[in-house]
Amino acid sequence: MTKNIVCFPQTSEVDQQFIELERQQELIKQQRTAIVEREDKKLTPAQEAELKFLRGQVDMWQEKLHAKLPMPDASNNLWVAREELTRYVNELRAWGKDI
Repeated sequence: MTKNIVCFPQTSEVDQQFIELERQQELIKQQRTAIVEREDKKLTPAQEAELKFLRGQVDMWQEKLHAKLPMPDASNNLWVAREELTRYVNELRAWGKDI
């Protein structure tokens, strides 16, 4: 009865090493993809500078609006600055950037 049974082939040490190398290559590929995705979510220096500028504009116009003698158009300029900042932040978020 044991004559009809075929032994299942065992993987050799070389085969096991090959399988392990393939597994490691796949892991490296996944890590590379994760790093690229993470880098894509970061703001570029130009985007950071523009964001800083727009936030500064909002702060400046708030100060000018709440000063003892507010500038004549300070409330309108503050509204415009807030709208530009909101638009830019929404645009960055739509691109998948982390803010």
